[in-house]
Amino acid sequence: MLVNDFDDVDKYLIDASELFVNISEIKEIDAKFSGLTDAQVDIIKQFWVNFNPAESTDQKTDFKEIWSILFHFIADSGIR
Repeated sequence: MLVNDFDDVDKYLIDASELFVNISEIKEIDAKFSGLTDAQVDIIKQFWVNFNPAESTDQKTDFKEIWSILFHFIADSGIR
């Protein structure tokens, strides 16, 4: 399996450092939210399944704008 994963990285010319950063961040998020109940996890999964960025609505635009603002606030403040 590991060899196949490295083969895919090579085959699709994926930036390996970005991939590992992304995987690391996903694991960090998993660890931070491991205390959620199954019902809470299901609600979050349902939200993201329905959040199709190709279909733009006012609510989705507002949501993405808020997260962009939060990202810049956190990045500028040095919060980790």
